Amino acid sequence: VISEGGYETVDGEVGDIDRDGDLDIVMGGILWYENPRPSENPAEKTWTAHRVAEHPTHDVELGDLDGDGDLDIVTRGQSDFGRKTGNTIHVWLQNTPDKWSEHVINCPHGEGITIDDIDKDGDKDVVIGGFWYENSPNIVDGVWTEHKFAAWHPSATVKTADINDDGLLDVVLTPSELKGNYYKISWFEAPPSLKNADWTEHIIEESVECVIHSLETADINGDGRIDIVTAEMHQGDDPDEVTIYINQGNGISWKKQILSVKGSHYIRVADIENDGDMDIIGANHAGDYQPIELWENKTSK
Repeated sequence: VISEGGYETVDGEVGDIDRDGDLDIVMGGILWYENPRPSENPAEKTWTAHRVAEHPTHDVELGDLDGDGDLDIVTRGQSDFGRKTGNTIHVWLQNTPDKWSEHVINCPHGEGITIDDIDKDGDKDVVIGGFWYENSPNIVDGVWTEHKFAAWHPSATVKTADINDDGLLDVVLTPSELKGNYYKISWFEAPPSLKNADWTEHIIEESVECVIHSLETADINGDGRIDIVTAEMHQGDDPDEVTIYINQGNGISWKKQILSVKGSHYIRVADIENDGDMDIIGANHAGDYQPIELWENKTSK
């Protein structure tokens, strides 16, 4: 056990915060937990908690935003359930592992965030449902220019990937809130001129319940194309599907494969078995069915 909790979050990340060669854990709230390696066994010794800020978070991302070689933190709150904290993005720049500077980016209400180099200028930009924010040359005091690429559902799970293999980063969106509402799953094709609004929407599925908190992009079947993995939270209307959408070529058509109807709140895709293909791992966050589940990819077998 690393921590008994005491904070509310649905997201966390791992990265080498203190640059000592091992992976630390960052959780909403905002805290990071120092890996006791290399001198101690991380399975037995205490992970020291470091407070970044007392701040409500729903989404957490890690990346070097200011190009100084260390990991910074990007967070966003949540606008549903009366929280009303999803209208700002918070960039926490690391000065030292125990000293952080905050920069706030105003955005529309909602939830969901990712970071990636959308405009391919060498720095990390911020992406939410329908908008991306261009990293400022003066990251602390400058303005992050807002670019709208779609009119979309405000509460979204967000991922970037080159879906059509044209060298540009596209954006995939799924609706994440609220139960009982329905929307679509789409990916948005990046135009050659990234700073205009002419992104082309490609609908993957016309109608899904707005409880898809899990979204991953990876080549699941080993054909060199980016596929999409989603999962509905178990509190949605049954069935709560964990799904792979297999890219049939350039993201125009997709083959749907359902792995489970018991849902998963937050999944990750990784080569768990180190056998050369991507597996899926996840769990529900509450209720009667909360085991950590692994879906083993048999592609390499």
